[in-house]
Amino acid sequence: MNAAILCWGSLYWEPKNLKVFKPWKLTELHLPIEFSRISGGDRLTLVVDFDNGVEIPVYAAESSITNFKEAQQNLKNRERTAPGHIGFYDSLSMTRSKSDFDDKSFDCRNHSKVAQRVEAWLESVDYDAVIWTALPSNFSSAAGKVFSVENAVDYISNLSGTKRQEAIEYIVRAPKEVDTPVRTALEKSGILDLPGA
Repeated sequence: MNAAILCWGSLYWEPKNLKVFKPWKLTELHLPIEFSRISGGDRLTLVVDFDNGVEIPVYAAESSITNFKEAQQNLKNRERTAPGHIGFYDSLSMTRSKSDFDDKSFDCRNHSKVAQRVEAWLESVDYDAVIWTALPSNFSSAAGKVFSVENAVDYISNLSGTKRQEAIEYIVRAPKEVDTPVRTALEKSGILDLPGA
C-alpha cells in the first residue's frame, strides 16, 4: 500500500522520525490553515481551522512504511499526540478515522469537513490511502482569550527568551505558501525580523 502523509507545518522542515520518501510535494488540496494552536514550548502552531484559517495548498509525501497501521503510528509518534488526533482514509478497505473522537475537546464537525476534502483529493492522485495530523485550534482555552489576529500577535509579543525565539522560528520556517493573516500581521509588525529569527 502507498499512503500519502499531508503536511503544512513543522513536518515540512523537521520530519524527525517520520518515515517518508522525500521531497514533500505541493498538492492541489487546499485546507483552511492558521497559526491558531498553542503547542509545546508555547509555540503558536499551524492547524486546520475552519473558523479562522485561510485556504492554503498543502504538501504531501509518501510514507516509506507499507503497513498502513504502522504508518499511522509513525505519524502519531512524530506528533507526540493521541491516536484520535491522526486522521486517515484507506480507499482500499474504505476505512476512515472516526468522526467522534474520544477527546471531547476535538471539533468533530471540522474533522468531518477535512475528511470530505481529503477523500475527494485522494480520488485524483496515485495513492491508496492518506494520513494527516488532526489537531484542533486550542487558542481560546490555552491563551484565555478568543482567537483573533490581534490576540495572536499579542501572544507572540508577550513571550520572552527561548520561548519567544522558538515561536518566531516556527513561523519563519513555515512553508512560503502558508500566507495567513497571522503571519502577515507578524511580518508587518517587525516581530519576525528580530535578531536570530
